[in-house]
Amino acid sequence: RIRCPTLCIIAEKDDIVPLAAAEPLPGLLTNAPVETVRLPAGHINLVTGRLAEQVTIPSIVRWLDRQSETKAA
Repeated sequence: RIRCPTLCIIAEKDDIVPLAAAEPLPGLLTNAPVETVRLPAGHINLVTGRLAEQVTIPSIVRWLDRQSETKAA
């Protein structure tokens, strides 16, 4: 069972992990606090290019910051 905070990043145009395969994941993690970020990107574009720089990476950093604050409190 996964119980740790989890960030699910879903790429809506992913050819490697299709949307139909990625969408159920947050709902399956019933014992974990889950946040989901959905982006209009493909698999590679999540971590490269403008979308990654402006949305994906900042979303991950904000989530990690919130997790750090929770542990420190």
